[in-house]
Amino acid sequence: MPTEAAFDRYPELRASLLGPASEAFPDTHALVMFVRAHVLLGLHPTPPLGGRREQVMTRVGTTIDIINTTPPTISWDSSGGRTGTATLSEAPIIASNALIYPIDNPILLVPPSE
Repeated sequence: MPTEAAFDRYPELRASLLGPASEAFPDTHALVMFVRAHVLLGLHPTPPLGGRREQVMTRVGTTIDIINTTPPTISWDSSGGRTGTATLSEAPIIASNALIYPIDNPILLVPPSE
């Protein structure tokens, strides 16, 4: 997931995902799709990659390449032609059901509609 510093680079992104604070029932579709664009099924620890490249798919169908450099690099292409890269900015956070990798750049894309 993007770090706070990553979101600070795109202030309009935060506003578009959260909507106006005055809305009693904001539309959360964009926020859900954004989060799903950062979620991979399965466990993907980076050390075993050993310098290799692994291609994985997010919950919204975006293909992400994980390149095990130091620090590991993530790159993506969306069907809309947007591309980007990010690096793992901190050690993974271990949760009971996931590994959370803080990245320094949000995956800005238009995911396939659900």
